[in-house]
Amino acid sequence: MIKRMAIVAFALVAALSIGGCQQNAASEGPDYADDEAMSVIAEGLEARSDLIDQQVENGEDTSSNASYKEAVQTELEIVESLRDRQFEDSKMQEDVLSYINLLDDSMEVLDNYPTTDIDFYTKWVEVYDDRTSLLKKFVDDYGLTVGSEYQDVLDDLIANGAAAAKQSEMDEKIDALVSTVVFEKTDQGYGYFEYTATVENTTGVNLEDVGLVLSLYDAEGVKAGEAYASTNSWGAGEKVRFETGSDIDATTVKVAVDYYSTES
Repeated sequence: MIKRMAIVAFALVAALSIGGCQQNAASEGPDYADDEAMSVIAEGLEARSDLIDQQVENGEDTSSNASYKEAVQTELEIVESLRDRQFEDSKMQEDVLSYINLLDDSMEVLDNYPTTDIDFYTKWVEVYDDRTSLLKKFVDDYGLTVGSEYQDVLDDLIANGAAAAKQSEMDEKIDALVSTVVFEKTDQGYGYFEYTATVENTTGVNLEDVGLVLSLYDAEGVKAGEAYASTNSWGAGEKVRFETGSDIDATTVKVAVDYYSTES
């Protein structure tokens, strides 16, 4: 009888203990990744940097697809642990997932373009600029840091990210400006039409070598051709007259930026 009571008491204590553990786990809530995410990102960057240094020391061709892939994969294997984690800060989660996706995009570029291909640089830089812009955001908004021996590497990445963000902002400004431009059509006779528009530079930046492409659509909404207008200098706040001609009698004109540069 005494032995039976002891067994029952032990079972009761065990049940209470398990219940208490379950209650504590429930009260602690989800295991959010917010407080460790930047450490994982830093670990990935450092591992990638170490791998590149090792490639150089071993005399490997660091410009080959294989070397690029090895470097990207080294970082990806570490940071992808955050892919399925929960975050309390939904914006941080969005940014971290975007960063992981950009590493995936890097691998996709390497899968589709040899590093010797003329298109590789364009595709790679697009992803690289987005990636370094996000790293700058990680530093500014989430306090990303790396070990002192990796600081120069991070500084270079952040510098590129800042430049890329500035370029993206400028692209948005000039695209927004050009989207409001309306070209007037004048019939010059003999089947020739002149298209003109006077536009003020509201970007706040001095521009040089600005080229616009005009898509010309007929009355049925079919694109009949293109025309081009440009200026060599367009100061901030300055109004410039763009003009071009064509034998197309367009009903609708859509304008886009063909190229531009800012004053150096």
